[in-house]
Amino acid sequence: MTRDARIVLRTNIELTRQNFHRMLNMIPEKALTQPSKNPAWTNGELLMQMCIAPRRILSNMKNVADHSWIYPPVLKLFPMPLRDKLNERYVRYEASTSTPLSLGIEFDKTCLFTLKLLEGMWDQDFETPLLTIEDALLSGNITRREMFGYLPYCFNTYSQQLDIRETQFSDPAFQIIPRKPSAGQ
Repeated sequence: MTRDARIVLRTNIELTRQNFHRMLNMIPEKALTQPSKNPAWTNGELLMQMCIAPRRILSNMKNVADHSWIYPPVLKLFPMPLRDKLNERYVRYEASTSTPLSLGIEFDKTCLFTLKLLEGMWDQDFETPLLTIEDALLSGNITRREMFGYLPYCFNTYSQQLDIRETQFSDPAFQIIPRKPSAGQ
């Protein structure tokens, strides 16, 4: 991976972080407990999912790389439906006590974790395919490089599901960031 490609990934992560905080500043705290456009989640739960999902997915990527021998048995012990249920309960619990401030802190932790993982990745490992990913927003075989686009993709997907009637996301600085870097970067 070239230095320029890393710069693009870092820039997308930082723009996503800024957009999250900009969006969070426009959301009244009372809206966190209101239903979202996705009937399975409240607005606060979706925001918490934005904070947790990228860190969980990227953490799995790191664990697979570091401990590939143990990952297949773990997947058999904890099949997708069980992992989904545990994730749902964890997100709901964390969201039940969240505030805009705590959500901002959690998202910053996720961005920092992602950037540290990006900086620690060897160039030759970026195009390495991963095991088939089982996630609501990802599927199939993808590369480690594509995994670094998950944070902006997760933000873009879940932010569209928020139902904040009092708020319009009309800030011209609020921009949608593409999931994958363009070819050649």
